[in-house]
Amino acid sequence: MFKWIITCLLWSYVAASVEQLTVENFDLINSQSEYLLINFYLGEDSMEETMDELSNNGPTKITYARSNDTILAVQLDVTHVPKLKWFMRGDEYEFRGDYTYGKVLQLLISATSNWAQPLETPEHLENFLALQDHDAVVVSNDLEVDLKSLTIMLPSLRFGHLRYDAATLFPEGTLRVYHNFNGSLTYVEFDGEGNIIPWLKNQTTPRVVSTDWKIFNVVYDYSDWHLLFFGVDDWDLQRIAVNYSPKIIFVRVREDHQYLRDKFNVTESPACIFVNKTNKILNHTTVPLDSVVDYIDFTILGEERPKDEL
Repeated sequence: MFKWIITCLLWSYVAASVEQLTVENFDLINSQSEYLLINFYLGEDSMEETMDELSNNGPTKITYARSNDTILAVQLDVTHVPKLKWFMRGDEYEFRGDYTYGKVLQLLISATSNWAQPLETPEHLENFLALQDHDAVVVSNDLEVDLKSLTIMLPSLRFGHLRYDAATLFPEGTLRVYHNFNGSLTYVEFDGEGNIIPWLKNQTTPRVVSTDWKIFNVVYDYSDWHLLFFGVDDWDLQRIAVNYSPKIIFVRVREDHQYLRDKFNVTESPACIFVNKTNKILNHTTVPLDSVVDYIDFTILGEERPKDEL
């Protein structure tokens, strides 16, 4: 008797881990879910056990759901059951492959890996390129094996991978950087010449970056050398940065950023602080504004030059 109670409790817990989806709650759950997997059924749910196992053993970032709502099925173009529907960040993707537990689990693990966002339709690409102000992303239809190495070396940069029918939106082997640093969306295409890593860093780094911009979290890892400017005219920064960025990240700090002022003991403006993150140890030095270029050439960059060049 006790064993039967335990079994029922466990079954109830597992079943409760799969959401029951209806036309009334679909929009809310989809908007709140980074990833959403829906199993559509009518009558007996032949995928019930599979969905329960997936909810227990699959990626935890996925919302697992089942639905027998015929109105929702019509809205989502479900023409037969069982039918799996797959959404990522609100966008629907075609779920390809067999509905066996092992195959579905493998596809879910692959789809939720963070190396790149799959782009399978023109709409996916359009949504991916709806950037926040002062942001940049990479889009390519190159082979997965070639792109994955780039995402490992630049983990903070967002990549979109055109695949299936969307791969034909670009010529074969295309890699582009899209950004809106100048107020409108534009792109530059890699021509295949030279080292792609420095090229990607250069194309995705504004000459001067603000700590308030999303792209700051990307370029922060590009270099161990940052120059922080408090109350300095942007034109002066751009004129200097064009010769050194992104080897050195030039950061404009807003006047009321009290946290950074306190952290680096900045009591007056204008001011310049050199931040060195080498070996994961944060050191900083105040740099006189009238000698920033000399400090860059002879102190920051001078250490990596051969002595006969100094």
